[in-house]
Amino acid sequence: MNETRLFEWMRAASRRRYSIAIAAALLATAIRFALDPLVGHAAPYVVQISALVIIGLLCGLRPALLAVALSALLALFLFVPPRFSFAVHDLKDVIGVVLFALAASLVVYVAATGRHLLKRLHESETRLTAALDASNMGTWRWRAGDAQLDLDERLRRVVGWPLDHPAGIAEMEALVMPTDFEQVRQTVRRVRDGEFFDIEFRVRPANGGMRWLAVRGMARRNNRRLVEITGTARDITSRKQNEAELSASEQRFRALIETMPLQAWMCDANGECDYLNQAFCEFTGLPPEMQMGQRWIDVLHPADRYTTLGKWKDAVAARQPYEVTVRMRRHDGAYHWFRSRGQPIYDTRGEIARWIGVDADIDDIVRAREALTRSNDELETLVASRTQALAEAEARLFQAQKMEALGQLTGGVAHDFNNLLSVVLGNAELLEKAAAGNASYERRLESIRMAAQRGTSLTRQLLAFARRQELHPETICLAERLRGLDDMLSRSLRSDVELSWTLPPALWRVAVDPTQFDLALLNLAVNARDAMEKGGSFAIGASNVTLRPGEHPSGLAGDFVRLTLRDSGVGMSEDVAARAFDPFFTTKDVGKGSGLGLSQVYGFAHQSGGTVRLASEAGRGTEIELLLPRSDAPTLTDAVIERPVPHLHGGTVLLIDDDDEVARTTAELLEQCGFRVEQARDAASARTRLGATQIDLVVTDVVMPGGTSGLDLARELRRARPGLPVLLMTGFAGSFVTEGFPVLAKPFTVAQLQAELDAVLGQQSASLAAEIAISTDA
Repeated sequence: MNETRLFEWMRAASRRRYSIAIAAALLATAIRFALDPLVGHAAPYVVQISALVIIGLLCGLRPALLAVALSALLALFLFVPPRFSFAVHDLKDVIGVVLFALAASLVVYVAATGRHLLKRLHESETRLTAALDASNMGTWRWRAGDAQLDLDERLRRVVGWPLDHPAGIAEMEALVMPTDFEQVRQTVRRVRDGEFFDIEFRVRPANGGMRWLAVRGMARRNNRRLVEITGTARDITSRKQNEAELSASEQRFRALIETMPLQAWMCDANGECDYLNQAFCEFTGLPPEMQMGQRWIDVLHPADRYTTLGKWKDAVAARQPYEVTVRMRRHDGAYHWFRSRGQPIYDTRGEIARWIGVDADIDDIVRAREALTRSNDELETLVASRTQALAEAEARLFQAQKMEALGQLTGGVAHDFNNLLSVVLGNAELLEKAAAGNASYERRLESIRMAAQRGTSLTRQLLAFARRQELHPETICLAERLRGLDDMLSRSLRSDVELSWTLPPALWRVAVDPTQFDLALLNLAVNARDAMEKGGSFAIGASNVTLRPGEHPSGLAGDFVRLTLRDSGVGMSEDVAARAFDPFFTTKDVGKGSGLGLSQVYGFAHQSGGTVRLASEAGRGTEIELLLPRSDAPTLTDAVIERPVPHLHGGTVLLIDDDDEVARTTAELLEQCGFRVEQARDAASARTRLGATQIDLVVTDVVMPGGTSGLDLARELRRARPGLPVLLMTGFAGSFVTEGFPVLAKPFTVAQLQAELDAVLGQQSASLAAEIAISTDA
C-alpha cells in the first residue's frame, strides 16, 4: 500500500516538479533557519539534505540539482558570516558550502537514480500485472522450508479461496480431480529432480463447477538443496471447451466427408494433398498413402491433365475458387466425368494457407447430356426430314388444290361451252333442210358442224381433266390391250422413233374405260414423238405393284398396275414439268398443240382411281408413270343387243331449260322428231305445266335455277308419275350419279337426240308390255 502511495506522489510531483523542488528547498532552508538558534552548528545541513533526498525521489535529478544550487546559495547568504550579506566570506566557510553542494548533488543523484529504478520496477510490475490479468494467469510459490503454498489473488479467485484461506499441499491436492491426481503427483515427483515442468489438469473449485488449469513451474535450489518452486497457473477452461467443440466439429466434419458419396480432398497452398476421403480411395482403388502429394494427377485422363493444371494455376494466381470438369480413372480402368471444386482457406495475412474441395461424379449427367445431344441431333434431322416431307406434301397439296381448282374451272367452262355448242350444232342441223341443194350453204354448214365437233372434242378433254367425263369402265387384260395398240402407236410415231415393250406375262387386270385409256396412251405417244425431233426411243413397260400406306407420294395404297413410258426427247425443265398437266399449257409452237393432251391423261388416271406422275430433266428425256387400280372382276365380251325402236306419233314433250337459246334450239329439234313441245325454265313452272297439260315425255337440263335440279325433278316424277319417261340433258357428261335415268350429253345432233328418245320410249314400251302381261295373267 505504501509503495502505491509513493508512486502516486511521484506521478503527482512529476507534473510540477520544478515548482515543488524550489518550494521544498525554500521550506527546508526556512526550517533550518528556525532551528539554527536552538541547534547551532551541530547539524547545519541535516534538514536540507533530507529535503533534497525527498526532492530527488519525487521530482528527479534536474529539479533536485536546482534545489541543491538554491540551498547552497541560501546557506551562503543566511548561515555563513557575515550573514545577510553578499560580501566576501571566509574561505573555510565557502569550502564548507561547496562541500555541502557536492555532497548534496551526490545524494540527489543517488536519490534520482533510485527514483528511476523504482519507476522502472513499478512499470514492469504494472505490465506484468496487466499481462497476468489479460491472460487470466495467476502466480504461486511453494516454500520447501515450511511446505506452504502462496497463491496470488487471481489464482485464489479461480480455485474459489478467499484471501485468508490457508494454502498447503494437502488443500491443493483436494482440489484436483481424481482422474488427474496421479498425473499431478508424478509431475511433482519429477520436478524435484528437474527444474521446469508444464502440466494441464482439472480442479473442482470450492465454489463449485470444474475448471482446467495450465500450471508451469521452476525449482530453485541452493547447493543442490530445493529451496522453493515458483510458477504460474492459468485458467484454460474456455480454451479446453473450444478445443472440445473444435474436436467434436472436426469429428462431425470427418464423419460427414467420410460418409458422403462425394470425393473430398484437402491440400496445401502448393497443391500437395494431405487428405483424401474414403470415397476417393474406393473409386481409385489406391490406399491413401499412395495418393498424397501430387499423385492425384496420375488418376486424371491424360488428355485432361494439362487443362486441369492450367486451371489450378489460374485459380491460385487469381486467389479465387477452383473449378474444373475432368475425367478420372476408376479402379477397373474406366474413366468417369467429375466436377471438381476447390475453395481456398486464407491465413491471417490474407495468403492462401490451404485448399478444401470435393469431386462430384457427373458421369451420368454427362452421358445423359451426350445422349440428349444425340437425340437433339436426331430430332433435328428428323424435323428437317419431316419439314422437307411436309414441304413436299404441301407442294403436292398445292398442286392437287391447283389441279382441283383448274378442274372445277374447266368443268364449268366445258358445261357452258357445251351449251353454246348445242346451239351451234342444233341450228346447223336445222338449217340442213333449208340449205338442201345449195352446195355453198351445205359446205358452210359442214364447216360449222366440223368446228362444233372439234369444240365437242375439246370439251371432252376438259371434262376428262376435270374428272367429269362419263366413263364406262370395263375389266380388261392390260397386256392384251397394249399389244392391240401396237399398230396404232407405231403409226402415231415417226419411223426414226424406236418403239419397245416390256410386258410381264402375269400382268394384273385393270378396270378402265377402254376408249379413254386408248386416248390417254395415244396422247402420251404423240407428246413423246414431238419431244424427239431427231428421232429416239419410246419404251413402254408395265409391272404389278403393291403400295403400302404412305409409300407413294400420291397417298394411294393397294394393288396397282404400273405403266411406265420413257422417251429420249429434249425433256423439261423443273418449272415446265410443274405445269405440264395444266389445261392449255404447252411448249409447242402455235397451232401444233392444244395443251389438253396431258390434262386428259391426268383426269383419266384420277377418275379411274389411279394417278399419273411425271419425271423429267432438260436434255435427259421424260418418264411418265401411270398407276391403274387392279380389278379381279372377269373381262366383258362385246355383244350387240338389238332392241325395237318404237315410234311415237303426236306426243307432247315438256322441255325444261333456263338457257333461252339452248331451249329454243332443242325445241325445234324435238319438233323435227315429231313432238309437240311445251317449255319451262325451272322446276316450279314445270310442275304447273304438268298439272295443266297432258305430258308424254319430260326432257330437262340437270342444272336449273330455283334450288331444284333436273335430277331432283326426275326423282319427284318417278314417285308421283312412275310411267312418265324422263330424259336428262347435261353439259357435264356424267359428272353425277344418274340413278338409272337416261342422260343426253350436250352438244348433240338430231340423230343422237332421236336415238336417245327412241331408247327412252323403248324402255317405256317394254315396261307397259310387262304391266299388260301381268294384268292378263291376273
